[in-house]
Amino acid sequence: MLGNQARACSAVSLIGPGAKTDTAGATSAWTDISAYKGDVVIIASIGTVTSGSIAMKMESATDDSGSGKADIAGAAFTTVTTSNDPMIQKLVIPRIGSHPKFMRFLGTITTGPVDACVVMFANPTYV
Repeated sequence: MLGNQARACSAVSLIGPGAKTDTAGATSAWTDISAYKGDVVIIASIGTVTSGSIAMKMESATDDSGSGKADIAGAAFTTVTTSNDPMIQKLVIPRIGSHPKFMRFLGTITTGPVDACVVMFANPTYV
């Protein structure tokens, strides 16, 4: 069963790989997740943290401009610093009951730069 789920899932780049110098560079656009079913998996791959740190979390909203923005409960990553880099982390966001229509990755960089890449994996809903 897992093999079928892995073949069916889509990969969506939230933050492309490279050096992020500030919080704006480490924050994704709002992604419409209404076309997906089941859990959403977020992989954050953090490379070298030159100086400072990156704190990361997922947020939800009701539209692509961030209306009703809120933190997604339980969807925060471990902060990565110069003392624990590099680090790859995975979050699974359950889609049980009501769920947000839009979601984004927010990486708050203190000093920087930070090498980062964030990808979402989810199963599309077929009609």
